[in-house]
Amino acid sequence: MFMPVPLTLLEIISIKELSALEDTTSDYVDALKQKSMTEMIRTIDEHLSEAKTKSKIQGKDLGFFLKTDEGKKILTNINKSLKEQKEKISKGLDLIADAEIHNAQNHGAADGIIGMAKSIGVDDPIVFKIGVMDSDRCKVCWKLWTLEDKVTPRVYKMSELAGGFSSAKAPLATIGLSHPRCRDILTFLAPGFGFEGGKIVYKGKDHDEYKAQRE
Repeated sequence: MFMPVPLTLLEIISIKELSALEDTTSDYVDALKQKSMTEMIRTIDEHLSEAKTKSKIQGKDLGFFLKTDEGKKILTNINKSLKEQKEKISKGLDLIADAEIHNAQNHGAADGIIGMAKSIGVDDPIVFKIGVMDSDRCKVCWKLWTLEDKVTPRVYKMSELAGGFSSAKAPLATIGLSHPRCRDILTFLAPGFGFEGGKIVYKGKDHDEYKAQRE
């Protein structure tokens, strides 16, 4: 008789996070669609209201007015506005796609870390994130993922990481992106290892970097 293999707490968390990731992506796309539709309707309505007002002033039928040079100018402005809105939609979808690809990368890394940790008998692995430490790195990532020396990665237990995005007002260490366009990637720190000058080094079998950073 087949007996299902019980899931560990971390595996259950991972499954929940991936499900939440899918829901979040769908919500973002739906919100973008709604916002874009509202903006397009508003844009068209404003221009047509202008055309209606001018056609009445000139005592002309709206259809006839739109064939005049002034009417054609309004139609050109409508097309221009819709084109700009289309570009905004495209950029918004690109941002969502880029964010969710990186989110999936981090969640995939989390699954790999969980499997690797289990293979060496670690139930709650120590993790950190590595990223590009340049002028474009935001305050949230500096605070969450790097110690005050601006060099040493800040470590966490996997179980401490939350799902979804963080916020500037209430930063949270997350499995996925800390915020849209985040470039930090989740990484595993093996037992006995720590950091020197920001680089991973072996410090002895009894070394616990998590405890060391919190002393």
